[in-house]
Amino acid sequence: MKLAGEHLWAIRADYLRSSKGA
Repeated sequence: MKLAGEHLWAIRADYLRSSKGA
């Protein structure tokens, strides 16, 4: 479960970063 949470966080962070950059 911890791994899944970290993975989701990474995706969310990447998405936010992409959204801010765009």
